[in-house]
Amino acid sequence: MSARRSPATDAFAAVTSTAGGVFTVADLSLKPKAGVKGRACLDWLAAQGLSFDHTPNRATRLADGAIVLVLASNEAVLLDPTGSARLPDTGPLGRPLAPGVYPVPRGPGLYWLTVSGPAAALDPAFSRLAAVDLRTSRFTDGSIAQTQVARVSATVARVDDGGAVVYHLVGDAALADHVAHSVLAVLAQEGGLARLAPAA
Repeated sequence: MSARRSPATDAFAAVTSTAGGVFTVADLSLKPKAGVKGRACLDWLAAQGLSFDHTPNRATRLADGAIVLVLASNEAVLLDPTGSARLPDTGPLGRPLAPGVYPVPRGPGLYWLTVSGPAAALDPAFSRLAAVDLRTSRFTDGSIAQTQVARVSATVARVDDGGAVVYHLVGDAALADHVAHSVLAVLAQEGGLARLAPAA
């Protein structure tokens, strides 16, 4: 069986980091992801021991490094950037987890990129990439925007890490190559790529 391959692999292979670059970009598409939907899904996640902000369009980083994206009162996405966090077992698709709680496939079907860098460079870059205002002064830590990036639908969440501003971009894996190429091209022009972390 061949190893899984990130849908953004080709885009990352086409660029290189540069001396003096300011952006760090990582492809986390192969890291664990899960999702739940339904009227009781947020309460179900809380019952699994997850403590997070239940407000729609808010992101929370948990103590073990996992990230909960609350997209609506009836939908959440779970991300594990470390690969070692404890995500709840969402079981087989099609089978309710509890009354009003259903699993959603969020593994190979989603790409997941992160972009970090100084606000002075992130602001003009995302003004070119996104359809809404993602300036760091307005799009604060924990914010989520369900918008367009590179003219296609995507979810953008700001979840800072250790004082670094970090934007997480999540969307349909079929669009990953287009989005990654577009993002990397704009970042190269707006400050340069200091570090690239392809999927591993």
